Amino acid sequence: ESGGLQTINGLDLEALQNAGRASTSGSRREGLPPMTLRTYVEPDGAGKGEGLLKPNLPTLSECDVLFFACMLHLWPHIPHCHVHVVLPRELMPDDRAAQGGFLTWSRDDPADDGMFGGPGVVTNDSPYPPPSSSAKKIAAAIQAHFDAARRLFEACPTGTQLRFSVSPAIPDCEAVLAHGDHRVLGLPPSTAANADRQGELSSFAKIKQILQGKAQARRRKIARSRGEHLPANAQPARPLYVNNINSQRLHCHFRTLYGKDEMDIEHGDIMPDERYNVCLPTEVDISQAFAVATSVDLQHLELCPAHLDRLCLVTDMPVLTHINLNNNLLGDAGVEMLFRALVDANSSVVHVALASNGIGDEGATTIALSLGSLPRLTSLELCDNFIQERGSIAIADAIGGYASHEEADGEEAPQTGPLPVLSVDLRGNRSRELGARRWAEVVAAHPDLKFLCLAQNELGMLSEERFLDLVCAAVASASLSVLDLQDNFPQEGTDVKGRPIMGPPPTEVIEDLLADYTPAGEFAAEDVRRAVFIRRHRGGGGAAEKKGRQPQQGQQQGNAQRHGGGGTSGGAAAGTPGGASVPMSPSAASMAPSAGSP
Repeated sequence: ESGGLQTINGLDLEALQNAGRASTSGSRREGLPPMTLRTYVEPDGAGKGEGLLKPNLPTLSECDVLFFACMLHLWPHIPHCHVHVVLPRELMPDDRAAQGGFLTWSRDDPADDGMFGGPGVVTNDSPYPPPSSSAKKIAAAIQAHFDAARRLFEACPTGTQLRFSVSPAIPDCEAVLAHGDHRVLGLPPSTAANADRQGELSSFAKIKQILQGKAQARRRKIARSRGEHLPANAQPARPLYVNNINSQRLHCHFRTLYGKDEMDIEHGDIMPDERYNVCLPTEVDISQAFAVATSVDLQHLELCPAHLDRLCLVTDMPVLTHINLNNNLLGDAGVEMLFRALVDANSSVVHVALASNGIGDEGATTIALSLGSLPRLTSLELCDNFIQERGSIAIADAIGGYASHEEADGEEAPQTGPLPVLSVDLRGNRSRELGARRWAEVVAAHPDLKFLCLAQNELGMLSEERFLDLVCAAVASASLSVLDLQDNFPQEGTDVKGRPIMGPPPTEVIEDLLADYTPAGEFAAEDVRRAVFIRRHRGGGGAAEKKGRQPQQGQQQGNAQRHGGGGTSGGAAAGTPGGASVPMSPSAASMAPSAGSP
């Protein structure tokens, strides 16, 4: 009614009542509004110094925790509760170090401009510069937000999906984030369009508009650098595919809150580079989030192994399904600590994202050895790390159902059966030819693998044979839907670091792919030209029958010579998952008896 109570503590009563009526009438659950609670860690001295923002309702009080938990009990049809903590860049003390300056043990004198800042003026002041903010105070302020989210999740209904995310403030959007709004329930699709027309945008909708403007400006700048003209109403290119296996996109707050979609807004439009990261103090205990949340999303926080010291003390992770720690500094040691804790807690996690974490072969081997103890982990995102042949092969062996050669003490790797992994993303690593060959063997025989990305993995540095082996395996696979092999062939020129520029396959390789390797009607020609193989339709026969592949015996001889052993006729190829023969490209098959190193 007009003049009646509309909102209590950010909860729109009318939206709740409408959603309740819709749920009782049997409407779809996806149309119900989620609960999103944004909190803002207040910098020390906020509102006092110039340039510091005073956040509006920055944290959850104890009353807020009890109120929102009660509302979730009263309205169980709310699909999920998402607590998002924003860390402003002003939170980090001592910006002088970032500017490259030297700290002097005295009062600054602008007249002294020597090479190292010049000698300080002798005074009776303290020899140490006054701290701009106490590190303990900062850690305590952040910990208060983590503890409030933990108390809220512990009081929520067991059937409610609980998401927890932390990230730095988005550049050029700090004021909008700090001011926020009083809306707690997201608008359902039926009313979102009306709210947009009426100017009732939420803070996240306003941020999305800002980011879209930045993305359009970036595209126009790129077009001008190429001598092209980009019309104002030009639509961005659509991605070739969307990988949402295990609903992984719904558990990345850059997508759900800030609108990242690889089309209008890319990740670089939100966080341009590492300069905008925030270093989370190691005193902050992040381990309890793994014990109470359904998904933990901590990105651009420079997390290192020290942040995971207390994770081993978490003995139970009953509801945890998604982990997103992209764009941090975990390294091999941090990966070992994370997966050891997951295994010891018998976690039911289904998706782990560790892109851009400096992970090498040791970390990849740790992941591979842990997969067998995490039976529900079916999707991995390991983009932009330093995983080379050994680490890539270790993961392929584990997923294909074979123990590593090191674990087998030099003997033939025993078969344990393929793991039910659905998605593996290794974009931006260095699997190279050896890794490509091993993945081809796994793809050809694996009964469940649906998505594999080996883009930017230098698969075609020496020759196209292993690249073609992967294509043949994808064509023969009974389960694979998407194989992404973009940017694996060297092009003319080098980048700013002197490395060869990688791009699509040569023209003759593309012509061979379209003429001899991909069955007509199953893969789109424009996708194949970009080395992306998306199965649009499935033909009747297998690839071996269609393309006249070499039989298993030739492949086995080639494998035996590559491993330094003698070939035997008949039987499964050594190390091939399930004893399956991998379809080989004609060139690779004809060269198999005399093949040396890849």
